[in-house]
Amino acid sequence: MTTKAVITNNKAKRSKQSLLVWLRLLACESIIEQHIRAKLRRTFKTIAKQHENWIAEIFISFSPTHVDKLNSMLTKTYESLKKI
Repeated sequence: MTTKAVITNNKAKRSKQSLLVWLRLLACESIIEQHIRAKLRRTFKTIAKQHENWIAEIFISFSPTHVDKLNSMLTKTYESLKKI
């Protein structure tokens, strides 16, 4: 085998090894991201439940017109967020 062929072969092996390392890191990143997202969802649900009561207390003092307007605005905001 010529020197040029050996160098080309070594570059190909290094390139393949680099790709395999990158794919392993990508798989690890995906697992970590899934774990973090699940934790954030659980945390958000917990916080939302904790704050539900005091939010309801605030709504008691609103007139029906204000509640309807606020609900409309929140619905539009929610719909916009779903598009992101």
